[in-house]
Amino acid sequence: MLREGEAYLSTNWLEYFGPLDRHLQIFGVHQALLDKGRTVARSAYFAVLNVGASIEICHRDLNLVVQFINLGESHDPSHTGIFGLVNSRVLAAHALAESVRTNEIYPTA
Repeated sequence: MLREGEAYLSTNWLEYFGPLDRHLQIFGVHQALLDKGRTVARSAYFAVLNVGASIEICHRDLNLVVQFINLGESHDPSHTGIFGLVNSRVLAAHALAESVRTNEIYPTA
C-alpha cells in the first residue's frame, strides 16, 4: 500500500531479469532489494502484478488512471513506480491485490 506522503508505489520490473524464468526474476528482485540495503524478511512474499490487469481494475473499480513507470536507478535498473494512487491509497491497495493471481505469489526463502 502506498504510504502517506509518497508519490508512487515502489515496485520492480520482473522482465528486466529475463523474460522466461519467473524464479530467476524473483531472485533478481530479491537481490536488488538486498543490494539497496533493504531487509527482506524470511517470512515475506513477492506478489506479481499483471500491469494490464492492474490498470484495468483500478480504472474500472476506482476510476483511477494508473501508470507503471520504470525509474531505472543505477543501483536498481528494475525499480519501477506505480503512479496515480495518491487519492485512493487504501482502495487502490485492495484493487491491486485483486490483480494478483494465487499462483503468482512467491516466498522469499
